[in-house]
Amino acid sequence: NYSLTKILWIKENCDINLNKVKWLCIAEYIAYKLTDVKKAEPSLASRTLVYDLKNHCWSEKISSIFKINNLFSDFVQSGKNIEKLKSSLASKLNCSQPIYVSIGGHDHMCGSIAARLKSGEILNSTGTTEGLLLLLKQANFDKSFLDSHLSNGQYVIDDLYTLYASLPSAGYSIEWFKRTYCVSNEDFDLLIESLFNKLSDINYIKQKLNIFIPHLRGSGPPKRNIDSKGLWYGFAENSSLQDTLLAIFQGLCFELKNILITIEKLTSTHHPIIKVIGAAAKNPVWLQLKADILGREIISCNIKEAVCKGAVMLAGYQNHYLDKDIDNQFENQIVRYMPNQQITQYYDQVFNNYYQPFYDLKTQLEFHRKKGN
Repeated sequence: NYSLTKILWIKENCDINLNKVKWLCIAEYIAYKLTDVKKAEPSLASRTLVYDLKNHCWSEKISSIFKINNLFSDFVQSGKNIEKLKSSLASKLNCSQPIYVSIGGHDHMCGSIAARLKSGEILNSTGTTEGLLLLLKQANFDKSFLDSHLSNGQYVIDDLYTLYASLPSAGYSIEWFKRTYCVSNEDFDLLIESLFNKLSDINYIKQKLNIFIPHLRGSGPPKRNIDSKGLWYGFAENSSLQDTLLAIFQGLCFELKNILITIEKLTSTHHPIIKVIGAAAKNPVWLQLKADILGREIISCNIKEAVCKGAVMLAGYQNHYLDKDIDNQFENQIVRYMPNQQITQYYDQVFNNYYQPFYDLKTQLEFHRKKGN
């Protein structure tokens, strides 16, 4: 994810004169191949470890320390037209009209444009991994944010900043379940349909209590550890596929709740609305459990290719093809999921009495294991 570590590896292991080349992130590189113009984009630069968030420029201090002062390109605004498609490509593609090229930016941030994320809302972007993104007027440089492994970034519009946290094993946990138990897509859909009809039954929820901490690929914030392992409490001889799937979804939501609590505590904010894009936006069980376990209104934004759509919208805004203040230009399929207060209270007890103690114990055990004790 972070360019500087890769640059330093290249500098140490490869015979390349870094004074004679430019570093471009993938989207920037594609834009260069289309236009022959090298430009950097601020939200992607936020992932390099060389961007100065305070002054909106490349960090002279970091560049000087590592002797990479000439490695980076000048900035262009997210979504702003760089240049027309170069003539050689336009000719090959038989394009008679000029085609302009722009760099959309960080994927989750572009997705938030498609979801029309507003202040007071959090974007929950879901896929193989899962992330929480919120918009802020100021970046957070306090050590507590660093200790909680939360990432600051430059937003793609409106001079805002982002705070971002990700879970490495969200959708991957679902794929692990399907692969491990040989569950076909058709059987999975039937399990989802059956399970959804039981989510409002508090007695069923209590009877099927399991605790699953989904660290199949390490853990995310607030205690990031690439060597962290999953934990499961509650297996019994009569545990069914449906029980197992319910526990996985609950575990993913408890993990998300842990991050949300950390973010809101550090930022002194409360976000009553969470907008969901990606794989979870099509899964009613996952969405209702998010509402019940997080105790928030969940808005499912079932947008096809939300990141790509957001990038196109961003280019429209920045080049004055579209007015970002008009709400009805794009139709999104919106479904709202509200928390069941009785079930939310129960899940709060489970989180405090089971999930959190297990999480803390596991974190301590893995810390001692890493230290060799």
